[in-house]
Amino acid sequence: MTTKKANIKKICGWILALTLIFICQTQPVKTILTLPSHVNIIDGNPHYLPFAYPNILNIGLTSKDIVNVATFDEKEINNKIKSGFSFEPITTGEAKLQVKLLGIIPIQTININVLPQLNFIAGGHTLGVYLHTDGILVTGLMKMNNGGSSISPAEKAGIRTGDYILKVNGYEIINFEDLEVIINREAIKNTLLTLTIRKNESVQTVNVKAIKSKIDGKYKIGVYGKNSISGIGVLTYIDPVTKTFGALGHPVSDPDSNSNFKFRAGSITRASVTSIEKSLPGIPGQKNAVAVNRHNLAGSINKNGQYGIYGDILDNAFLTEKTYPVALSSSIQEGKATILTVIDDMKIEEFEIKIVRTTRNYSGDTRGMVIEITDKRLLEYTGGIVQGMSGSPIIQNGNIIGAVTHVFLNNPKRGYGCYIENMVYESELLNIQLRQISTNIWQKRRSR
Repeated sequence: MTTKKANIKKICGWILALTLIFICQTQPVKTILTLPSHVNIIDGNPHYLPFAYPNILNIGLTSKDIVNVATFDEKEINNKIKSGFSFEPITTGEAKLQVKLLGIIPIQTININVLPQLNFIAGGHTLGVYLHTDGILVTGLMKMNNGGSSISPAEKAGIRTGDYILKVNGYEIINFEDLEVIINREAIKNTLLTLTIRKNESVQTVNVKAIKSKIDGKYKIGVYGKNSISGIGVLTYIDPVTKTFGALGHPVSDPDSNSNFKFRAGSITRASVTSIEKSLPGIPGQKNAVAVNRHNLAGSINKNGQYGIYGDILDNAFLTEKTYPVALSSSIQEGKATILTVIDDMKIEEFEIKIVRTTRNYSGDTRGMVIEITDKRLLEYTGGIVQGMSGSPIIQNGNIIGAVTHVFLNNPKRGYGCYIENMVYESELLNIQLRQISTNIWQKRRSR
């Protein structure tokens, strides 16, 4: 009898499991699982999210003064009849749409952001990029001879590649020469040193016992490091209202420590392309460029983010009259587009590309779309996407939609691009605009 009950339970379990597998393979459930966590809308532009909307779902909306949300059963979108959600923006702001099963079980919360219509000056300029750290970035660990054994005192104390050394015995470190001088000076008094370091986002202190080098007689702790990094990239956009910019489309990373470069000061300059090493399958090419008037800064950098670098434009020559409306990822179409970039000297040119694929990538990655270079002249010069092309703005239907970010190593004609909306959010441009509007209003009132 017990065996019979156990068999019945086992059969019921299998039936339940198979039923769940069957349900999960149905189109409505598949669609539910692919609902985005974020939807961005431009104020004044209705937005439709195609979605096989089953009757067992209910929706609830916060902040109904920001956007109207409704479901539709049949609507023509891109020449196809579809069902889903319709969003009618009322004003700029944020709202949340909660999707529930049978009105009880939460399935997904969609964060809705209604943005103002932004218009950017498109970039394409080649830039020299310069960042200086706060302290010293540890780029490597050096073994030292210590009485027959080989150790790195810093490594023994828990310091790793990618950490930052900020102070030694309370003395601030500005460059690697400072680090060597202060370590040697303090270790003559006492070889046990107290270092203030930043590990990830945490500032902490560690004790390191310095060792006297048998080569030069100076005390060392067994680290390699740097306090600055430089390279070239491309300006993506300038906001003419705030005179702020975004560039690169990806973070500035240190190749030695394989980490995003944390900095205390940064700048950009104009640069001139002197030559190009063509990309080949398996071998990425690169732009070679030199800074033009290094001491005449084009802008200052205030953020090194996941989608690029951001800051203030200091050279008004960048502020041209022509602007492009910012288009969101939801309006991007697979097919023809162009990029703006430089392949010779400082001349910005427009080249044809194809958007091969887009994804619902609203956050988290710089690979929102797959692009392919189709312009014969650009392919002749570069072989495809090359290093130093990152940040080249992508234009489609008269709108700025994103930036070139990466090259496919085995097929350099293709690569990735990020969405311009991700750069806008990360730059906190909307907050800067709001602060500037408030300041202008206050100044006008004060002058009355």
